[in-house]
Amino acid sequence: MSCTTLASIRIKNMECRLCLPKSVVSKQGGASHRRFGIPAILAIAVSVAGCSDGNEGRTFAPVVSATAGALGTPSLPTVTSEKSPTPVAPPTLTAGELFTPRGAPTRFYFVGGEDLWGRSSGEAPSLLFEPGPDWRIVDTAASPSGDRVAVLLGGIDSTAPTERLLILDGKGQVTREFSSLARLLPPERGLPVALIIDWSPQGDQVLAAFASGDLVRVDAAGATPPSLVLATPLGTPVVVRWSPSGEAVAMLAGDGGSSSRLVVVPIMAMATPLAEIPPRTDRAVSSVAWTSDGGALLIVERAKAGAPIQSEDLWRIDLAAGERQLVASAGAAAPIAAVDLVRPSPDGDSVAYTLTVPGDGGNRFHSLNIKELRGNRAVEVKVPGNRVVRDLWWTADGLVMQVVPGTAVRKTPVDEDFELYLLSEDGIPTKLYEYANPGEASPAVASDSDPIFSATPVGVTPVAD
Repeated sequence: MSCTTLASIRIKNMECRLCLPKSVVSKQGGASHRRFGIPAILAIAVSVAGCSDGNEGRTFAPVVSATAGALGTPSLPTVTSEKSPTPVAPPTLTAGELFTPRGAPTRFYFVGGEDLWGRSSGEAPSLLFEPGPDWRIVDTAASPSGDRVAVLLGGIDSTAPTERLLILDGKGQVTREFSSLARLLPPERGLPVALIIDWSPQGDQVLAAFASGDLVRVDAAGATPPSLVLATPLGTPVVVRWSPSGEAVAMLAGDGGSSSRLVVVPIMAMATPLAEIPPRTDRAVSSVAWTSDGGALLIVERAKAGAPIQSEDLWRIDLAAGERQLVASAGAAAPIAAVDLVRPSPDGDSVAYTLTVPGDGGNRFHSLNIKELRGNRAVEVKVPGNRVVRDLWWTADGLVMQVVPGTAVRKTPVDEDFELYLLSEDGIPTKLYEYANPGEASPAVASDSDPIFSATPVGVTPVAD
């Protein structure tokens, strides 16, 4: 049988290759590429192509145990691999390509002053939605095209947890509302609150993740009733991201520390086995994002409780090959540093990320960086002094960053002043907007004569084409 090796296993004194038919290996542009869908990786029947004793031709591809357990208590297969260096291609991006990726939406949304804002290319940001005195914004998710935004609201009264999921158009008008989604969960869960939402890449569905670890899928147009996708609690969700192919969801569950688990959940069938992505020894995954092709995950690892404190680096995990590649070392910034925000570009060419360092009372912002994913080029973007990058968005105009006053990194949205800066083709951040909270005394803001806030854009590390 003509096949492509996926994994090798050892049975007593025999070595066997697990392989896939070459029909699942597509060819594009005359070159062969492994492009396996997530369910195919997790559930496809593999064949024993051949066995041999001895060590000749030995490989160390991932070993996947595809044992399905009961729906309520699945057996999680574990993917393991040796660290394998991957050849790095020479830099190929121009400065403009690095800062302005292809395929980015023309509109993005953000939370500022506890309200929902939006901005379209070439326009000033505008206030779109205020939740009202009895509600707060828990999470937001823009549709892939940017024409709509999902807003998850939580009740202010914590004694009676509830949620509302709103679908808004680009002008802030509510086109659909969903409530009481927690009633779809098994009765023994009680009524846990929803914490995270995300859009499907096709733009027709929204995923809601609950504190219990359950996942509910919602038809954004309301054509079909919401449905339970995952009824197997894995812990409190920290990150939930739909894959670019729409076939699976990456879910980081736990406390964000030593007990966290990163799993890939097939979205098409609840009975399909999950796949667990293990961290290195004495490490725990603290953040995760998909690459644009859906073939890899970008993860950040931190030291487990009790383990020696180390820098928290950014890694790329190839899901088909099981290989791990270092993308960015936080230790290059300081002896102890951590990768915080991670935003891969929509064209898959680069990733924007922030670094933090320990400080009095918590982590402090260090820097904003952009690095090629297929090359070696890396750029540190100059951020205005005494400011923290709170969020990042890739847009058709370039990379937009939201900064807030101070140096401490705060994870929860707060009612505070903020500014928006655009990093476009010339690689120079230009201020788009400045918001001062009318309800509080604003900190001293530099005058127009201050170099940071003058009409002259903030500088950036030069990038040679």
